[in-house]
Amino acid sequence: MLAVPRTVTPVPARLVAGYMAVVGVMFAAMWIAQAVRYLATGTLPKLISDSGIHTSIVFALDLTLIVPAFLIGPVLLWRGHPVGAVAGVAMNVLGVLYMAVRAFAGGFQAHAGISGKSWADPAWIELAITSLAACWLLLRHLTASPGPGAAPPDPAGPRE
Repeated sequence: MLAVPRTVTPVPARLVAGYMAVVGVMFAAMWIAQAVRYLATGTLPKLISDSGIHTSIVFALDLTLIVPAFLIGPVLLWRGHPVGAVAGVAMNVLGVLYMAVRAFAGGFQAHAGISGKSWADPAWIELAITSLAACWLLLRHLTASPGPGAAPPDPAGPRE
């Protein structure tokens, strides 16, 4: 029988929700601060001036996709909504992949001649590992309920 996710036990859910909210706020603050600095001083952020193009795809992706998902998911997870459990796992899997890519992208940037870049950035690696731990925590404490229309489980166990 197909089991659908119901919820995650409250303590791990809230711990992961807090982590996700911190990541979302951190990314929003990091990119918005650079945009505000540009508006105030007229100086392009280093990420954009080093790339040689007029905008940053990283800013756009993070502020339109990553940040909203890392801020909406924790609210649903904190409230115990089933979608919150799914969003929490999905966003932390994305977090593992995205942070790992960001960690090793520095190597390609260093090869392209961008100063101050290296093959591994410890901050991104730490976030990738933390997202992996958050995903594991959610999956470990996920409870399931039978699909719609299914009979509740028999407390005496299965019958032969």
